[in-house]
Amino acid sequence: GSIALMFISTHILLGGIAVAAVGVYGICLFVSKVPADWRGVRWRGVGRRALRLVGSFLLAVGLAGFVLVPTAVVIGYVSRQSFTYSELTKAFLLAPSKLRYAFVMPPLPVTVDVMHEAAFVGTLTVVFAIFAVFLRSTGAGLGRGLVALSALIAIGGPITWLAFHIPGMNVFRPWSRLLFLFDFGVAILGGIGLDRLMRFASRIGTTPSTGQHRSSSSA
Repeated sequence: GSIALMFISTHILLGGIAVAAVGVYGICLFVSKVPADWRGVRWRGVGRRALRLVGSFLLAVGLAGFVLVPTAVVIGYVSRQSFTYSELTKAFLLAPSKLRYAFVMPPLPVTVDVMHEAAFVGTLTVVFAIFAVFLRSTGAGLGRGLVALSALIAIGGPITWLAFHIPGMNVFRPWSRLLFLFDFGVAILGGIGLDRLMRFASRIGTTPSTGQHRSSSSA
């Protein structure tokens, strides 16, 4: 349901990119479980997980079909002008220095020309995210992957060349719009970092034997 909502509530192309990121993460989780099932000969577990993975995306496409089908029909008649990779590198990439605007507020006013570069996610969020980069926690790999890949694709390089050859990416511009995935990754890491710090803080002032908070009278 949440995957379908991404298709329904946002730009189709941006939603597709976000769904692809979630799909890759789901595939990685599935693949990570296969070796253990292989050793334990638990083929039914592999089959159930594969069906859940495929079924969830088929269900999402089905629920969002009332938006996806008309959009596909319209795209068949009206197509955006494509551009070459050379044109992409000259006009549509993000200057690496602009990534700092995820950490600090960009200069005001934010105009239409630079609005996609002003992906401010919050200074404290970034602080917590930096802490979480070094943690092993559920979702941390997704956060790190989104941050690294979206930044490397947006600023140009070999990964940009590979991404350009994904169907539909030769009409996607400017590529600074990919910073929504960068911010998504930072937000995931920021939440993980904040959660870990809050858990650590909750353990401060508790006795190891009883787990009860020390009172002033027992001091």
